[in-house]
Amino acid sequence: MKTRLTVLLTVLMITGIFLPLKNSYAQRATSKNNDIAVDFVDFLINNTFTAQYEFKSTSTSSFLIKAEYVTKNTGTATGTLSAFGVGGAWRFYILDSRALEGFSIAGALDLFFFKNTTLSRNNVAFAPGADGAYKFFFDQFTVEPTLGVRVGIIPDNNPPPGENTFSGIYPVASIYFGWAW
Repeated sequence: MKTRLTVLLTVLMITGIFLPLKNSYAQRATSKNNDIAVDFVDFLINNTFTAQYEFKSTSTSSFLIKAEYVTKNTGTATGTLSAFGVGGAWRFYILDSRALEGFSIAGALDLFFFKNTTLSRNNVAFAPGADGAYKFFFDQFTVEPTLGVRVGIIPDNNPPPGENTFSGIYPVASIYFGWAW
């Protein structure tokens, strides 16, 4: 028994010493560190225009900040609602993806400041949530379909029409078109 084990270990050591080593590769990183993008698709769902800036923090994660503008004509009685929003997310690139390229998941947070001049009202909406996205690179250009969900929290228990769209659980669907460098 001992001699068989000794012979097996000796054969494995000799094989390991004399076989050529193969090249090994680390996970490749993208050469792009920044991306700025604009979305018009969420306008069709929530009447929201969004611009975002994403920057690489590690080889598999990034941070993004975004500015959002909401406009809704809610009818003659309640007038036009508008809002400026800011948001952010911390993205993690998974499934053999590198930061700024491939599939990512993110924890996200949006903050909207609503204004309705007809009703003389101002309101704030706080919306934490999550996103899943896949970013395609075409040289410097990027296309990034994104699906997400938010849980809108508005201090007013009875928000006016337009604001109630951002209250409770609501979807976020976007296709960002951007430029990376």
